[in-house]
Amino acid sequence: MNPRSKALVCCLAIVPLLLSACASNPTLTADQAASANAPPIDTSNLPRLVLSGATLAEVKSLAMGAARSRGWMIRYADSTPDRLVVGRPAEASVLALAAPNLTAASGAMLEVTTLLKDVGGGVEVATLAEVVTASQQGAAADRIDYTEQFREPLTQSLHSLRERWMRDRERLARAAPPPEGWKSAWELPLAAAAAVQSPPPAPPVVVAPTPPAPTSAPVPVAAPPKPPAAPLKVAAPVPVAPAAKPAPLAKPAAPTKAATPAAKPVVAAKAAPPAKPATPAKPATPAQTAAAVPPKPAVAKPAAPKAQWSAKAEQYARQRGCKVGSSGAQLIESRKDGEVYKVPCQGSDSSLIRCKGGTCQGLL
Repeated sequence: MNPRSKALVCCLAIVPLLLSACASNPTLTADQAASANAPPIDTSNLPRLVLSGATLAEVKSLAMGAARSRGWMIRYADSTPDRLVVGRPAEASVLALAAPNLTAASGAMLEVTTLLKDVGGGVEVATLAEVVTASQQGAAADRIDYTEQFREPLTQSLHSLRERWMRDRERLARAAPPPEGWKSAWELPLAAAAAVQSPPPAPPVVVAPTPPAPTSAPVPVAAPPKPPAAPLKVAAPVPVAPAAKPAPLAKPAAPTKAATPAAKPVVAAKAAPPAKPATPAKPATPAQTAAAVPPKPAVAKPAAPKAQWSAKAEQYARQRGCKVGSSGAQLIESRKDGEVYKVPCQGSDSSLIRCKGGTCQGLL
């Protein structure tokens, strides 16, 4: 074999090793590399609470469902088993929670990171908010911490998460995977997977043929004896009666004169007495009249007009401990899924509340 052929064979043998090395070490972006190498975040000054009896998987699943229902996008690339990152465009109506005149660059995103920590017998949940502006040429994105400005909405979100946990904890416990995790069909041997998917066919049932019934020799049947003929009965002769003598003719009776009685005088019939007038019916009572009139069909009450949503938004804020200012609820944005109101609170940050169909719910 010449040297060129040997060199070609060696190069072909090295190619699979190079491909496996590239597959085992994928290229990470600057943000992903920074998040992977970032030190643990201190949660002592962040909005936080503890969910007793919960697990990391249950709390993360509950938080993901709550985020999707409120229009947040899940950042799967930045999320880990103990961290959930969600984002949405940094709109003016959302940033108004932090400051009325707060603005962000075009294309900026508002990211909320939920940090989960197993504390033994429960899970500590902490949140932080950042405005992220994408940078050019793959450099790390610019991040501005707005946790302190969004502290009140973040705290409301944590309380809402606790209410969901208290309400749905039994359902989540039933849906949680077992401690050893769900078994994957790819981990089973091919023969075992085929045995699980298709049970062995049942053996065919052999039916023994039924033997024919033995035929017996025909038995001659004797004809029944004929009954004797009944004797003929002859009627006795009827005696003939002698002829009777004719009876003598009776004499005609003498005609009698019938006296015709005189006709009685015709008496004029008396006129029938006049009929008495009918007694007038008694007037119907109001109760009878009401019973006779059919009830009117119930008319559905119209839905609450939009003018009442501001009052409902103020009522929702008061239920969350807000002392509503004299200016009342202010309409921030009107869209298909409802209207967004800003309710100023005395002594605390304002609340951003969305109302739809007569029901109000706090944002974040």
